[in-house]
Amino acid sequence: GRSEPMRDDLVATETPIGRRELVVTSGLQQSAFPAGIPVGRVSSARSVAGEDEKRVTVTPLVDLRKLAFVKVLQWSPA
Repeated sequence: GRSEPMRDDLVATETPIGRRELVVTSGLQQSAFPAGIPVGRVSSARSVAGEDEKRVTVTPLVDLRKLAFVKVLQWSPA
């Protein structure tokens, strides 16, 4: 939602992630989006003791409050 930061899930704790690193869609099988669409930049990434995933927050590339139009892509995975 608008008051919550974007999160990137399923990132293994040993994965190196830099601040401001570009986040793109994965395009994995059964994915809703094709691979390589820019989404945002990493604002923070940290490992938490006892957890097997990093806590990653992402700043969107667009200001969603100012979004007036969107382009809809119809994509069928190969």
